[in-house]
Amino acid sequence: MQKKRYKPGLVSVVVPSYNYGYFLPQALDSALSQMDVDLEVIIVDDGSTDETSEVIASYAGLVSSIRQDNRGLSAARNTGLAVVRGEFLVFLDADDILGPGVLASQRAFLQGRPQTGLTVCRSFFFETLDEHDVPLKRGQWHLFESDLDVHLCHFNIAPPHAFMLRSRVCEKTRSFDDSLKACEDHDFWFRASLAGSSPE
Repeated sequence: MQKKRYKPGLVSVVVPSYNYGYFLPQALDSALSQMDVDLEVIIVDDGSTDETSEVIASYAGLVSSIRQDNRGLSAARNTGLAVVRGEFLVFLDADDILGPGVLASQRAFLQGRPQTGLTVCRSFFFETLDEHDVPLKRGQWHLFESDLDVHLCHFNIAPPHAFMLRSRVCEKTRSFDDSLKACEDHDFWFRASLAGSSPE
């Protein structure tokens, strides 16, 4: 990836989606409802054949979108990565949601630590929502408080949307490996750590 200029303070959220139109509105709403953060949301429709295109059309003016032939999750993320404008970057899968205030919190953390390349936050599992559309927690990823780079050597420490990274880190890490059929995110974070961007 060639070096490019990123807009200071802007958070780019890349949302890959393949036939996840049913879940996509919740993911997009969770991003667009983030407070106190300058935001761009980029949806990459990876050749969906369901209602994904209709969902995207309903968010016209709020998000940008790219449609491509189906090439898999890594390729979809890489397509979004190629066009991000923000200083900071988050990958949000179409069946995940962001908690309130998480983007502003993570951005502030990185802004206060110029030498830190990426940060990771706690994540919860959920399967259903309550009557107010609030996720009912069913468990959580166990996130260690120290030596996260060491733990990352042994297992994937969090889902993709739990990480925020500086977009410039990707100039060293490069893109997701689209030859991998699983654990492509673990590989990506591991390479980011090796590039000198240990998660905090």
